[in-house]
Amino acid sequence: MGDMFRPLNSKVKSSPKREAVISKYSELQQIPSDINRTLTSPSAPFYLALLGEPRMDKRYSNFPNVVTNPALLEMIKTDTVGPFNATGLKPAVDSLKQVMQEVTKTYPDLVARLNNNGMLAVRYINGTKTLSNHSWGGAIDLGVDRIEDKKQDDKILHGLAIIIPIFNKHGWYSGAGYKPKKDKSTGKLKSNEDSMHFEVSKEKILGWATLGLLGLDAQKVATKNETNKRLAGQTKKSASKNPEPRSLPANTTLKRSLPKRIDAPCTGWFGRRAACITKATTGWTKSWFR
Repeated sequence: MGDMFRPLNSKVKSSPKREAVISKYSELQQIPSDINRTLTSPSAPFYLALLGEPRMDKRYSNFPNVVTNPALLEMIKTDTVGPFNATGLKPAVDSLKQVMQEVTKTYPDLVARLNNNGMLAVRYINGTKTLSNHSWGGAIDLGVDRIEDKKQDDKILHGLAIIIPIFNKHGWYSGAGYKPKKDKSTGKLKSNEDSMHFEVSKEKILGWATLGLLGLDAQKVATKNETNKRLAGQTKKSASKNPEPRSLPANTTLKRSLPKRIDAPCTGWFGRRAACITKATTGWTKSWFR
């Protein structure tokens, strides 16, 4: 397949000017606070360790390219997902299909308004040299009424906001929850939200890998990861059950020093108190011995 394989809807579009609101679902609102509660966003190093380089020549840019890694190509599929087609990791596309089925049941008048702005696209995150999670087909960008949600404005299209809980339920992380990052030029925190972006969580991917759904190599990495976590947990638990013994308090009585004897022992000891004259540096002192 090689370079002949072209992902669907992979073209990166620049954020257009905000279009007129077409429906209540394309209205802007504040980003919900209670999202992605138990989920983690997977990093590019995580994907690289699990699935390898998307391209064998490691040639990447901010413009979308195609997958050339044969092992990764074997795990890519295209299928109809709700109102659109999607190309990505096989288990991700299957999971997305389940998400869209639930969206259809919950918001039947919304699903037809959703559009796919890109799933599989090998490229850097805009303005960085870090591969996007789209590069492995584990993320998708969604629009509502053909309107793209503008990044980093701390707002979200209503239609995307109300389906975040459904995505979270199926193990998908919402880019609306990305934490602010420090601006290199000003040193101040800057919004990093990307509300149209949904990606499979790290926890979900590890689950697929452990089951062998992402190939043998990924299964070995995931199994090793889970084993290390389990051992670390056991070690921590054992340490809490068997804490190190505390040191005994200092015994001041035992450490009390005996009086120094400078001269020879006194005569006439035999259990009686004897007055001994000892010569000390400060002069003549009298010490009593029993």
